[in-house]
Amino acid sequence: MICRHALIPLVFLLVGLAPLRAQDDSPVVPSLPEPYTYVGIIAGYGLLSNTTTLEVYPGSSVCGSFTNGDSYGLFVGLSYEYPILPFLQISARGLFAQRPATLVMRTDNGLLAYDDVSGTDVPFVRENVFHSTLRYLSIDAGLRFEPFRLLDMDLPFYVRGSVDAGDPIFGATFTQTEEIIQPQSRLFPDGTKRHVVSSGSLNDATTGFGASGAAGYEMRLDKHWFLDVEAGYRRGLNSVLNDQQWTVSGVYAALNLRYGLVEPEAKPIEPEAAPPVLSEPKPVAQVAQPLVIKAFNTEALEVQETVVTETYPLLPYVFFDSTSADLRERYRPAVDTKTFNEKKLVKSTLPIYYQLLNIVASRMRSHPNTVLRIVGTTDGRELGSASQRKTLAEERAMSVADYMVGTWGISEDRIQISARDLPTMASNPQYMEGLEENRRVEISADDPEILAPVVHARFMEYVPTQSRQVFQVQALHPELSQHWDATISKNNNLARVSGTGVLPGTIPFEVDSSIMVAIGREISTQDSLAGTLSVVQKDGSTVSAYCNFPIRKSQNQFELSRLSLIVFDFDRSEISDENKTMMQRFIREALHADSKVSITGSTDRLGELQYNKTLSQSRADEVQSFLRRLEQSVSVDRCEGIGASKLPYDNNLPEGRFYCRTVSIVVQTPITHH
Repeated sequence: MICRHALIPLVFLLVGLAPLRAQDDSPVVPSLPEPYTYVGIIAGYGLLSNTTTLEVYPGSSVCGSFTNGDSYGLFVGLSYEYPILPFLQISARGLFAQRPATLVMRTDNGLLAYDDVSGTDVPFVRENVFHSTLRYLSIDAGLRFEPFRLLDMDLPFYVRGSVDAGDPIFGATFTQTEEIIQPQSRLFPDGTKRHVVSSGSLNDATTGFGASGAAGYEMRLDKHWFLDVEAGYRRGLNSVLNDQQWTVSGVYAALNLRYGLVEPEAKPIEPEAAPPVLSEPKPVAQVAQPLVIKAFNTEALEVQETVVTETYPLLPYVFFDSTSADLRERYRPAVDTKTFNEKKLVKSTLPIYYQLLNIVASRMRSHPNTVLRIVGTTDGRELGSASQRKTLAEERAMSVADYMVGTWGISEDRIQISARDLPTMASNPQYMEGLEENRRVEISADDPEILAPVVHARFMEYVPTQSRQVFQVQALHPELSQHWDATISKNNNLARVSGTGVLPGTIPFEVDSSIMVAIGREISTQDSLAGTLSVVQKDGSTVSAYCNFPIRKSQNQFELSRLSLIVFDFDRSEISDENKTMMQRFIREALHADSKVSITGSTDRLGELQYNKTLSQSRADEVQSFLRRLEQSVSVDRCEGIGASKLPYDNNLPEGRFYCRTVSIVVQTPITHH
């Protein structure tokens, strides 16, 4: 529909211009002798259609993605045409092309907010706007065909087909904003309804490829000068970014002012020197050349093996949906209570946290005299009255107790249940996220071992020394590629990257420790992995290439011990008694005379950026001060607050935000110590 609306006025323009050439009383302009070439200046304006799955918050798909958006862009540059037949010309253009984008996505993420006007909870609607400015240097090449000249008719219409390639060397920047749409009375922590979420350069912007088709009308101004009016459609063939899908297509209108360069006329041939008549050479049939992969290779992959002891603190909270007392499915993973062993849990923070009830119940069995305290709370606004909320809080506590009794057989007389309207250390109710965090059950016990952290001791961790493994590709006729697929494997596939359109010259794989988990123990100090590239051409045939590349495993000369302190409540930097006990045990077991310590404080994404950075630094400083009280001679290499600059956990979940309110302590000890 966009293309049709844009082309209708251009069609009428071309039809209106046609009589200028056909009037009988117009002056006759001599034709240019042939052969000749054209050079010109072209400028145009386009309606761009952006199609994307760009994530609103990179790395967090649950927040939603931008989809489509229209924008307008200009282009200007130089044109060149060279005739190969009277009706066919080689056509090339060098362009400066703007391809801006404005993408809008509204969402409530299933959240509710209290509306001061209506006095009710309404969907908390936020509008995210992503605006980018992309400026390309583009080379466009193709053919210009004048069908009526082929029929010896004097109608100056033409059609043009071309492909282009452009690089955003003139700039690739973006700005993303977030605005509260509903309720009108709500503001962000910085006191605004609309603020900038992020901005900067699009570092992953890549070379853009496209294909165009156009129709135009040529107006002759005098013997040498011509003005072309052209309308066309350009389709983007690949993604604007390396790591996310985003294509740009659109319609355009352009004016091309061209100058005809007359070639010198041939000298007359003397009669006595008349050349002999030669027969014309027979045309040579052109054979289509297939895509050929000339080279497919990469550098060695370096992996470091490290002995790690990781302490995983348990967040003693279970969160509930608004007005609900149903225990969420993620807190009830399938479990065999006879064989459950926390030492065999996956070495990852949130998966261990979701086993909280199973871990606590299993430890209750091992400590038969322990009494468990379960306190249900609300956000202080649910339902219509305080008495209704108290009942809801009791039901939440009871749902946790029922799991302990029904699944694990814990005796009811070992469980104490109580309820409060709000938690003792409540999160800020001005945030929707704060209300969500206050709808919870808090678990405590008279024996600290029940909620002690889970410790995975002295396991091997395999970490690549680079974040990307880049393959270099050299190919003839890469434009014939319709789809390509690349893999890294050792006995089975470890990583895969796919794409459509033109085969790129480089194929990057994101390399993280998850790739190494499967093969870390299998690989020797000098080993190899296999790379495979398979390309489906436009004619349906397949071309493949293979390579083996070295993988080298080195031993880290230091052993690492890690601890992340949680239960830093919202907007707090004080170290809780539980965290102090945890630190004492950790330092006693991990710290040696030749150890070095780094301390990093962080926050969730709520609140103003600079305030969060200051808060995270305060948390880190508090930990360092307490650490020095425990061990005066400790060597601290770094004590830094990074705020919300790195979010290791999903901040759309209350548990993810709590685990981001942390101070991470890493103790590095020379391996020779052991």
